[in-house]
Amino acid sequence: MLDQNPRVLWVILAAIVLHKTAAAFGLGAYFKKVGLNVKKSTPYIALFSCTTPIATFLMAMICLVGTKLNHALLPVAFAFSAGTFLYVSLTHIVPEIGSNLKAWHLLAMLAGLLFPYFCFIEAEFPFCFEQTRSCGGAQTVYLSIYLSICKCHHSRVFLET
Repeated sequence: MLDQNPRVLWVILAAIVLHKTAAAFGLGAYFKKVGLNVKKSTPYIALFSCTTPIATFLMAMICLVGTKLNHALLPVAFAFSAGTFLYVSLTHIVPEIGSNLKAWHLLAMLAGLLFPYFCFIEAEFPFCFEQTRSCGGAQTVYLSIYLSICKCHHSRVFLET
């Protein structure tokens, strides 16, 4: 699978490190905004920073159990990851800036969500699902996007009532 091309692994590692750096910076800025000093916020940021290596290790152990389990869990893991990311961004970030959003901002966000789907719907993924023509994970990820938007809508309706 991915271990056949180490260059891909290094790119994925760099992307994770860059993402975690930005996320930890944002978390630190939030802690500063709510009044936590450096001494109190450092353990929380350290715990947050450890989540990815721990989850990566656990998934590597699960993948060692067997390839059948690995292939069965991959679309579910993609969907969970994408759905969680979108749920958090749609429920916490977008409402905070919602008063400043214009219609074209929402259209641009929707276009950005759908663009990868149309680009990769028939793409061949060499590391995905035993060289299948269409990586079923793409459809699963976009189903999770739809579910995330539904969760966001229902939580906003619930909070407004």
